[in-house]
Amino acid sequence: MLEWNKENRFAAFVAATSAAVFIIDLRHGVHRDGFLEPAWSMLLYVAFPLLLISVLEAKHRSRAAVFAILGLIGVVAVVSYWSWLDPASDYRIHRKVFYRDQYFVQHKIHMVYAAAICLGLALAAAKSGKTDLRKWGLGLGDWRWWVPRTGILILCIVPLIGLGAVLSPELREFYPEIKKAKESVGGLVSYQIGNGFYMAAWEWFFRGFLLFGIYRYWGTIPAILMQAYPFMIMHKTKPELEMAASFVGAILLGLFCLRARCFWPAFLLHWILNINMEIVGFIW
Repeated sequence: MLEWNKENRFAAFVAATSAAVFIIDLRHGVHRDGFLEPAWSMLLYVAFPLLLISVLEAKHRSRAAVFAILGLIGVVAVVSYWSWLDPASDYRIHRKVFYRDQYFVQHKIHMVYAAAICLGLALAAAKSGKTDLRKWGLGLGDWRWWVPRTGILILCIVPLIGLGAVLSPELREFYPEIKKAKESVGGLVSYQIGNGFYMAAWEWFFRGFLLFGIYRYWGTIPAILMQAYPFMIMHKTKPELEMAASFVGAILLGLFCLRARCFWPAFLLHWILNINMEIVGFIW
């Protein structure tokens, strides 16, 4: 019989939180919107897990609970309204998702406000409860080690992206991903600014919450694999070459972030890689 000890309780927490985030996002998530999607991702992938962490690991749980409860109410309200309560629901044509007059589509800034408020409450809960978020990859880690190495890797990305574009016309046709980024330099820049927040949310969830959460009790190999596989699955709508590369990339990024003791290198590398893909697709 499985013993309900601290290790297994922690495993249940990581698994249940991850499952809830994946299921909601895969079924109801915002797809390829340069303004709404980053806010949704920050709300679901960052604020929600952080609010739970701030209470679970708080040294002063009663202090943290006040902020955490308010934040969780906000997350649940927004996610529930978008996913189930808005009468103008989404419809699907050939696996592409379109939205008809949903409230947050018409008032995108309100989703941004909700994400900012819930994220602020999560950080306030962590601070008041004295929760150490560095255990989850949110500190600067060993920045003297990872900053120069990340810079070198970034310099290596540019020619590799050019080579990938030459070898794969599918990549050139796929990027940029949204219409406004294809039409003008200004549209491309504004989309990538929003995409930076989206990438930060994704990278902290995979190379922070999942990676460091699993590594704490089960070690390197389970931590690497258990964040790499769902990361690849979340790329199922991308070109085949990119989906295959995402699994290898997730493994390498996971190892790099464990050594760096933070998720920031993965965010910078992933975002700059995406920027280069979009620029190549825009120019080609």
